[in-house]
Amino acid sequence: MREYLFKAKRVFNGTLGSSKWIESHHIRSTRSKNVFLDCYGCYPESVGQYTEFSTMGGKKIFRGDIIEWLDTRKNYEERDCTGVVEWNRNIGLWEVRNDKRHIYDFLCHVHDHSIVIGTYFDNPELLEEVKE
Repeated sequence: MREYLFKAKRVFNGTLGSSKWIESHHIRSTRSKNVFLDCYGCYPESVGQYTEFSTMGGKKIFRGDIIEWLDTRKNYEERDCTGVVEWNRNIGLWEVRNDKRHIYDFLCHVHDHSIVIGTYFDNPELLEEVKE
């Protein structure tokens, strides 16, 4: 059976700097577009659903996580790839993409040899183009 689990950045004292990530099976939203995990208010743009995939170290991967993996399947030389996890509703699969570096792959192909290095909400700079 599918596990419904969510992760979000908690609103704490009205400042983002002191906020913490929380996980919960219970999520609700209000008419004013406030989002709550359990009873804690969260930043709506930070909410990520669990993909049911884990990294090679066993860490759960959520929508919005930035992962890094070594891609050896493509025709180009081995290199570290970095991308953000998103749901592709057109094909119904989790994907990892980095439009700035023209990287795209399905999460089911790379999750077991990847690591989570941040979140798009906290670390969008991790997706920047590599300076060569």
